[in-house]
Formats: sequence, C-alpha cells, structure tokens
Amino acid sequence: MRDGSRTRSVASSAKTALAVLGLALSGVVGEVQARQHVVRLVTDSEAGRFRFDPPLLFAAPGDEVTFVPESRLHAVKSIGGTLPDGVRPWRGRMGETLTVRLDAPGVYGLKCPAHYQIGMVGLVVVGPHPVNWSRARAVRHPEMADEELRHLFGLAACQLGPPVDAECVSQ
Repeated sequence: MRDGSRTRSVASSAKTALAVLGLALSGVVGEVQARQHVVRLVTDSEAGRFRFDPPLLFAAPGDEVTFVPESRLHAVKSIGGTLPDGVRPWRGRMGETLTVRLDAPGVYGLKCPAHYQIGMVGLVVVGPHPVNWSRARAVRHPEMADEELRHLFGLAACQLGPPVDAECVSQ
C-alpha cells in the first residue's frame, strides 16, 4: 500500500508540473498583458481651449497609447528633451490617429504642434520611477505650455511619491 501511495503522489506531481508548464507556454503564467490606453486630442468649446484627454496618464512599460484627434486641427508630437534615453521621438499627422508603444520607463512629454504655444500639452509617466524626471522638468517651453506642464508634473509627483513627492501640487 505504501508503494501505491507513492506512485499516485509522483503521478499527481507530474500532472501538476505538466499543467503549469502548459500554462507557462501558453503565456498565461508569468506574462503580464500590455494595456491599451486612449488619449483624445479635443477642442473644449465650453472652456474655450484645446487639450489632451486625459492630460496626465500613468502607464506600465510595454503599454500602448493611441492618440485620437477629434478633428484635423490636432496632432500629437513628443517634446524634445522629455523622452527617456534611447526613445525615438514621434510625430503624428494632423487629424490622424497615432499609436505608440512605451517600452522605456520615464516621463514622455506631449504636445499638439498647432496649439503648443497656447498650452496644449500632456504628460505620460511610464513605470513607478521615471528616470528622466529632472531632465524632463528642466526643458523650457512657451509660457502657457510651461504653466500646464508644471501643473501636470505636480499632479504626477503626488501619485509617484518619493523622491519627487516634494513637487506635489493638489488639483
């Protein structure tokens, strides 16, 4: 009887190991699915301004963001100096949707080239420790864009915590 128990135990362990291996090979175990985010570029008639919706987005490495202009008035472009090292800048065409995969942790500054001067900017923070935070914060912008980006960095700092939480600003 003792040998029969041992045989069942080994067989049960082998079945469990094969099941776990099958799940791992199918991508169910050990792999996190990348998320799809949508950021709209809108004309807010009531407020009388152009904006990204949402203006601040938190994402994980590997996530994709699709930028959807509501009209031909808008496009998205990365802001020089605000991208993590090794990330190539991107630029969408006016009125066209653009999808970008965010593989590197860090801060990604965004602008609508047509409305950058009047503050149509956004910020994407990838991962919990944006390695290019200080460098991205130091980039100079037109006055209205700078004001909006300072506000977005302040909101992001509240979510991220140390070491950037000293820059936290409430809504």
